[in-house]
Amino acid sequence: MKFDKEIVKKIDDKSARIIILRGSLPLYVICLCLIIFGVSLMIIGKTILSIVVFAFSLVVFAIGIKQLFLKGDRRERYLISQLVLQSIKDAKKSGKNITKEEIEKFKFKNDPIFRDKIMAQVHREKDKEYENNVKKVEKNVKELETKRINEINRINSERWQSVGKGKLLYNLVEGKINVNNKDYQFSSIKGARLYKRQSSQLITTETGKSKKHGSLGGAIIGTAIAGPLGGVVGGSTLGKTTTNSKSITNTVYFCEHLGVVVDIDNFKTEIVILDKKVNQASAVYMISLKQADDIVEKLLFLANQPVPKNIIKVENEQTVLDIDLQIKKAKKDLEKIKNNKPIYEIPDKYLDKKGV
Repeated sequence: MKFDKEIVKKIDDKSARIIILRGSLPLYVICLCLIIFGVSLMIIGKTILSIVVFAFSLVVFAIGIKQLFLKGDRRERYLISQLVLQSIKDAKKSGKNITKEEIEKFKFKNDPIFRDKIMAQVHREKDKEYENNVKKVEKNVKELETKRINEINRINSERWQSVGKGKLLYNLVEGKINVNNKDYQFSSIKGARLYKRQSSQLITTETGKSKKHGSLGGAIIGTAIAGPLGGVVGGSTLGKTTTNSKSITNTVYFCEHLGVVVDIDNFKTEIVILDKKVNQASAVYMISLKQADDIVEKLLFLANQPVPKNIIKVENEQTVLDIDLQIKKAKKDLEKIKNNKPIYEIPDKYLDKKGV
């Protein structure tokens, strides 16, 4: 099969329109089928669906009409494409045995629309592969950065220990305490003492025995329920009560506030342990008092501890440094992949023996 692109320049306007109209014929056939389908839908009462079909048929028709008004390079490309298809049809009619591979090579070489379609597909495939590789390495970088943050948090968490259920935090590695969300060095601790505000209350309890006596009220109630006989029964069972009892008065002590006052460089700050009224004989108070005592004891101990001179920053711990190296390598890989832009090569099946 042979094709000369220069033949397009020799075609007059009328012939060109005929060729374009012939090429758009399949679109008009599809449009007609859609209109018939839309009418049938309207007949059976499916109005909305028929309107959708009619609208789609108009779009197809508009595409076909648009081909007739192509100009310049777009018109020339379309004409070449149609003439190439006609050349293939003519070759088949002449009885030539043409394989599918030969047809595709012929179209790729001579038909600019077909060639652009194939290369666009090559671009999509290459671009998708390139984007997937970039996303894969970017994901790896983000995962490593998250891993680094988690490792730093883990080391920090291990360095800080707590007393009094987290009311006081201390860091032996860095020589720090944390009081009310503020960090101080051990050397800043000048003292610590227990602070308690308490109150007392007299509570009287009654102890003793009670004795019942008959009463008129009981007889009346009994009569109302069981008649005259009931009145006898009621009078003998219900009555006024007299009590022989003893009153015992005890003093009960309450804690209204419990805390530890810490002297930080002559500035007083309080660690609040308990801020509600509780009985000092209760388990809640005993537990809170134990927490306060533990905090005071630990603060007095830490106040005498030296502040470490050679402190290893969390970022310089070996496990963090190892992750830093992994991040550095992953970023280099990412940069390399980003710079390795895809090369859009012509598929082998469209090349001739000489590779053209």
